[in-house]
Amino acid sequence: MNRYILLLFFFMSTQVEAKLLERVEAVVEGHMILKSEVTSFKKRLTGKKLINQNLIDLVGLKKKASSKVILDFLILKKLLVAQSTKEKGSLTLQNYIKNEIAQLARQNNMTAQELEKQIVSQGINFNTYKKFIGESSLIRNTIERNVISQVRPDEEDFVSYLKTNSIKGIATSYIYNLDQIFIPFTIKDASDLTLKLNSNTFKSYFEESKKYGIDAISLGEIRLTELSPQLRDVIKTYQSGSVTKALKEQNGYRVFYINSRKTSFNIPNTPQIQKLQRVFYDELIKQRFKAWSKTIKSQYFVRINS
Repeated sequence: MNRYILLLFFFMSTQVEAKLLERVEAVVEGHMILKSEVTSFKKRLTGKKLINQNLIDLVGLKKKASSKVILDFLILKKLLVAQSTKEKGSLTLQNYIKNEIAQLARQNNMTAQELEKQIVSQGINFNTYKKFIGESSLIRNTIERNVISQVRPDEEDFVSYLKTNSIKGIATSYIYNLDQIFIPFTIKDASDLTLKLNSNTFKSYFEESKKYGIDAISLGEIRLTELSPQLRDVIKTYQSGSVTKALKEQNGYRVFYINSRKTSFNIPNTPQIQKLQRVFYDELIKQRFKAWSKTIKSQYFVRINS
């Protein structure tokens, strides 16, 4: 009889243990991703509840993604949280969650307890909600720092993008960064001095202008259209790093050094172009995020159980 009871107890124990044990799909920096997490997220993705839509859009996660794709996404999420907490130093995820919930409650003019009641009344587990809020905020912050703030759209690339979308009517001009030397006729051998100005000597004469009795001034960036027709015809024939010929005027000679020349575009501000600009910017962010996330993946320990 006692033997039967012991066997029954052993059988019941193994049954309970089997129910408690669950498949670990992956381990990320010591944190497990269980099969139930993949299944749960798959349901939330379909119902669009407690999901980070911005991250989903960045990754390009589809509504009916496979379990393998969802697992890859959850691994990336944990890596982003790990990176964000690392960047924030000693701040733990739990402390961050507490701060975010308190701030969210203040923004809605309620206490943390009232916020919890409201969330629970919607059929949402409050612990799950808190974790979602904390992780989403951490991920948003680290993406803003490492991705969005690093994306600097190039105007020339945007114009090329517009042209591929059959946008016409974009006027092209140039912006020059100019330094100027004016040599008065009153200086002895003024015309000879102009012959000494070239790409190598201009800067030395510019910096020691008082010594030579000449006027030197940096004009900075100036559009070609802002120059007089006479200067425009001369300047536009020179490239960056070159010195123009001496322009003879009433009181002396004027010489320019071209520090740089960059293309300037007059892009119409139409609703169509504004829409294309948003799409262009979003694509740049996605490209930057893809490259940056690869770097993140190489910095942390990840094990996937096949």
